[in-house]
Amino acid sequence: MALEENMAEKIARLARRTPARDVYDLVWIATTSPHSSFDRDTVRRLAILKTWVDQYGLSSPPTTWPPVTGAVGYHPALWKTIRPAADYDEDSIGLLAIPAPSLDELSTQLRNHYDFLAEPDDTEQRIITSNANGRRLVLASLTELPDPRFANRPIY
Repeated sequence: MALEENMAEKIARLARRTPARDVYDLVWIATTSPHSSFDRDTVRRLAILKTWVDQYGLSSPPTTWPPVTGAVGYHPALWKTIRPAADYDEDSIGLLAIPAPSLDELSTQLRNHYDFLAEPDDTEQRIITSNANGRRLVLASLTELPDPRFANRPIY
C-alpha cells in the first residue's frame, strides 16, 4: 500500500473514531524524513474518497467494499480543531513510545501538520456534499488519481 493510501485510511478512520495510534502515526509521518514529503493533495483526495466509500460502499470485482458501520461524512472543519486528550482512544499508544506521548501535544501537532485537509478543492467539495448519488463523481475521481493502478480497472 502506498504511503498516501495508508495515511488516507488513518484519516478516514479518525473521522468516525479517535484512535491515538493513528494520530501518533500521522504525526510521525509528517515529522520524519523522507516520509514528510508526501503528496498533500493526493492524501486529501484519497481521504475524502475513502470517507465517501466508508459511507456508501463500492464494488470492483472481485472485491466489494461495503459501507462501514458508524461511518460519517468528511468534515473539513474537523482538521482545524485541536481535540482534547479525553477524545482519544488510548489503546496501544504506550506500545508505540515509552514514555507515551502527550495526547494534547499530539492533537496540536496533528492540527498543525494536517490543516491542508480542511481545504478541499472544488471536486472534493462536490464529493463531500454528495450522497450515494455522487458515485459517478467518485468513480471519475478514482480514475484520475496519479497512481496508474486505478486507471484501467472496472469499478462499479
